[in-house]
Amino acid sequence: MSGSQVLITPQGMQVQQVTPSSTPPDDICFEHLPEKLRSPRAQELWRELYKAGYVDSRCITTRSRTESAIMAKEMADKLGLTRYWNEFSELWQMSNLKATYNKSYNTQSGWDFEKKLKSILA
Repeated sequence: MSGSQVLITPQGMQVQQVTPSSTPPDDICFEHLPEKLRSPRAQELWRELYKAGYVDSRCITTRSRTESAIMAKEMADKLGLTRYWNEFSELWQMSNLKATYNKSYNTQSGWDFEKKLKSILA
């Protein structure tokens, strides 16, 4: 996510643009993740999501509930997982992600976000 922040210095205030880091920190924490979400391929995907500003350095979503559900499904598809909703629900402390995904799937905003996500996780 990009945005701006206000810096207050002795010379006055200035607004500075903030963009996601192009290089994720080496200390992204994977240890707390469920086993199926911390494979080497999963770690690559987490890094891409971090660079895009979609998760923080502990792999916790920064997106809305609907976008998080879509993100869980897309990531699971990339990893070849068939049972994954509970892992993402527990990790992100969001219940009923599958139901949220099912409701959002037939919306234009859901399709738009999924398209954006596919390009990030290519």
